[in-house]
Amino acid sequence: MSPLHGAPRNRGVEPSRPLAALGAAAILTLFVTQLVDYRAFDLRYRFLNASYEWSYSHVLATAAFVIGAAVSTVGVARNRSDPTAWRVLAGVFVFLTLDNVTRLHEHVPGWPVFYAPLLVAVAVAATRVARKTPWLLTVRTGLVLLGLSLVVHVVGHAVVNAAGWTTGSWAFQCKLALKEGTELAGWLLLVPSLAFLALGPQRSGGREPAPEGELYSSSLLLERPVDRFDHLHDVDSER
Repeated sequence: MSPLHGAPRNRGVEPSRPLAALGAAAILTLFVTQLVDYRAFDLRYRFLNASYEWSYSHVLATAAFVIGAAVSTVGVARNRSDPTAWRVLAGVFVFLTLDNVTRLHEHVPGWPVFYAPLLVAVAVAATRVARKTPWLLTVRTGLVLLGLSLVVHVVGHAVVNAAGWTTGSWAFQCKLALKEGTELAGWLLLVPSLAFLALGPQRSGGREPAPEGELYSSSLLLERPVDRFDHLHDVDSER
């Protein structure tokens, strides 16, 4: 068996599996709790109602912002790769925390237009700190979910209004559950990934360590096959 065939398999995608399951569970849970509260309890339980400012989904999102600000600050303090990106993440998470507590965006007409650049800043910064690490796939998935949530909020709201559906309709409740579920899932994928990147082992040169097996297999692929036999050629020449 060749050394390449005997090399450990690249397990770079494995860290994304538990968080992907967590994100899927968040979306499903939002749908179930929202529709049960709507159908069975006539939206009496505000902690279950995703449109309420202190529902459990908003509490979890606020907690994610606080943790995101903390781990991003740690990333700066530990001199991780791309400290500028960590500073951007810390600043945006602090702002999002304050916004979620004060509900500032509710007083800003057309707030998605102003908040979209913040999501772009998070996307660029998070991608930069996660590049060449096994967390990149999870980070990108979380960012896609956050973008989808924003689209559902803007487009879904327009569709609901155009169709004449009220806030008490099934369609509106499903739109609300999808918007809040994808947003919460996005933060649950993104923030833990950033936590592992900020708190994990530091490698030389300020770059994250390669996934198990990746460095070994990559070095074999990049090595010129003739290099492995150069020393044999030298010995034959001496004879």
